[in-house]
Amino acid sequence: MKYMTLNKLSTIHFHRAFYIIIFLLFSLSAFCQDTTKIKETKILLSHAKTDSLKIELLIKLSGFYSGANADSSMIYATEALEMAKTKNDENLLSKSYHNIGIAYYYKGDYNIALEYMFKSLKISEKLNIKKEIGPACNNIGNIYLVQGNYDGALEFYFRDLEISKDLGDETNLAKTIGNIGLIYDEKGDYDKALEYYHKAADLSEKLGDKDAFINANINIAVVYQYQNEPELALEYLLSVNDMAKEINNQDALTLIYINGGSCYIDLKNFEKAEDYLNKAVDISKVIGSKNNLRYAYKYLSQLYYKKADYKSSIEHLNTSAKYKDSIFNEEKSRQFAEMQTRFETEKKQKQIEIQNLELTQQDLEINKKQFIIYGTTAGFILMVLLALISYRWVLKIHFFKINRRTH
Repeated sequence: MKYMTLNKLSTIHFHRAFYIIIFLLFSLSAFCQDTTKIKETKILLSHAKTDSLKIELLIKLSGFYSGANADSSMIYATEALEMAKTKNDENLLSKSYHNIGIAYYYKGDYNIALEYMFKSLKISEKLNIKKEIGPACNNIGNIYLVQGNYDGALEFYFRDLEISKDLGDETNLAKTIGNIGLIYDEKGDYDKALEYYHKAADLSEKLGDKDAFINANINIAVVYQYQNEPELALEYLLSVNDMAKEINNQDALTLIYINGGSCYIDLKNFEKAEDYLNKAVDISKVIGSKNNLRYAYKYLSQLYYKKADYKSSIEHLNTSAKYKDSIFNEEKSRQFAEMQTRFETEKKQKQIEIQNLELTQQDLEINKKQFIIYGTTAGFILMVLLALISYRWVLKIHFFKINRRTH
């Protein structure tokens, strides 16, 4: 589960559950590396007898690495793509394009990710495979969302919505409805956002999907926080508190406590606010969420400021700033590492291109020399032949003249 923070209507940042689901076109959609399944799939790949099976297994391996190691995912998906091209299998080609797009998404190369997603979508539409059109539309919507292209995201989420209805896939339908709610939330259309969040909550409850139900209620609460209705927001947060404990959803609990703490600050119930925010700090430390710690300490700083405990307020604000800097530095380090990897990859590619160019040039030089040698040799042979022919011709003429004298 991913999380996102917003800054709307006030200086307070509210935490919201993020629905985005990245779909992979194979039966197992876990994004963490499962070493056992990876080993089993690699063994199957080494014994695969047909190209189609090899491509399917490569796509599956790409999926196992997706979200955990984008480079490895890319390697397997690219290998599958080249084989699918050779085999001219459009369905497998579409799946390969899709997984390459996902790899680029995780690498943060959104424009390239879109390029591959659209290639996948075009083929799936041509073949009319709805179970693959839907995920492609969903992922295009996801990319548009992170790019801030909300209208584009809505267009493709609604397409995915209709396909989910046609296929009777209510699980995906609930998540897509939640994603649509996120878009309206981002656009500031809170009535629409609430409409879709409530639909997502109702459907998730019907399906027994507790995680999705909790997330929907947290998002509903956040909208009410935006609208300066902390009591109503608390009602929704507290309604899923016990459920989050029951299923041990620590991330959701942290959001409940952080947002609940901010509500209690607004309601001037400082004792409850402090209790909730300290619980958020404790859980965030256990799960290692620096981002949540950043906001929990920021709210604590605001709380102590309102209590006129300025020393504690400054201390907590400094702690929040440290986590913010840490997150920023980690992000910069990650971006630098990605840029370095990309640079090294491009550098190697350039070296290969230069080597190929040099080899081509050498081949041209060799061919040129061979042409000169062959041309010179052929010319010499031709000259010899001409000389022999001329010599024989002269002899014949001479012989003819001698004969004539004899007569």
